[in-house]
Amino acid sequence: MSSAASQVLGKASAGLEAINTIENELATNKGVLVKAAIPGGLGARKYRAAVASINDALGGLRTGASVSPQQQKYYSDMMIKIGDSPEEVQYKLNAIRKELSFYRETIDPNSSSAQSQDVLS
Repeated sequence: MSSAASQVLGKASAGLEAINTIENELATNKGVLVKAAIPGGLGARKYRAAVASINDALGGLRTGASVSPQQQKYYSDMMIKIGDSPEEVQYKLNAIRKELSFYRETIDPNSSSAQSQDVLS
């Protein structure tokens, strides 16, 4: 596997793991979205780190370069927001998972994509 392919696989896998972390945080850390919306707020650092990982993965995979502040804002806007319905949350996470899985499966067709979890039950 080439170095470039390894990088794509690594970024896609890191992004998919971050989605799993976000789903876990939503299921176990009640109010995490409110906590994450408060600058420096405690109780959401793991969630914020996972969002940053997804931003980095998507930005790097889409552009092949470092993510600019404008791109970080754009990718953050794709994430879950306070007030999103359970259906909107699932839609957003599944859309990101689908894109990251595409990149991973392009490099490693034998990889199995992480299955969607019902995080709001």
